[in-house]
Amino acid sequence: MRIILAISLSLLVNYQLYSQLDSSEKVRYQALYLEIGGPSTITSLNYEMGLFQYNRLKLNARIGVGFTRLNDFYLNFNPDLTFPVGLNSTFLLSDKKKGTLSFELMGGNTFSTYIRANHNYQPEREFDSHGYISTGPSWIFTKGVYTRLTYCLLLENYKTPFHWGGLSIGYIFK
Repeated sequence: MRIILAISLSLLVNYQLYSQLDSSEKVRYQALYLEIGGPSTITSLNYEMGLFQYNRLKLNARIGVGFTRLNDFYLNFNPDLTFPVGLNSTFLLSDKKKGTLSFELMGGNTFSTYIRANHNYQPEREFDSHGYISTGPSWIFTKGVYTRLTYCLLLENYKTPFHWGGLSIGYIFK
């Protein structure tokens, strides 16, 4: 699990270094946003980076960290953490002076680590991986403020479907 997360993070960082090369097809923007709901279920702080653009279609990579609970069952600080990693495809619907309206389709994995009771009723950390698919509209205001409203289908352990919503608010750095 840690190896997969380390490799994903390494690829994302290295791709950022290579995306500095001159190309008209590369998208030069980065976003930082808070998401309530979505693939992390409660809340997450996410970083998104533009990878590629062809006409009105963009491909973006996303990585984040979130939480579901902050305390274990003994009320000690022991957070359940989530790490959403995925790809977003964005289709530009309108680009006006007041902002940009897009439709997004996203998919990826959410790696989670959480506390459960072991056979001695002591806290024990477990690790899981879940798939997700999200879709919905996004709006980028002229000042770079980013908002997105999504429907998220979360597949817990790639088996059990959960229907979820998400609201993202952040900032785009161009």
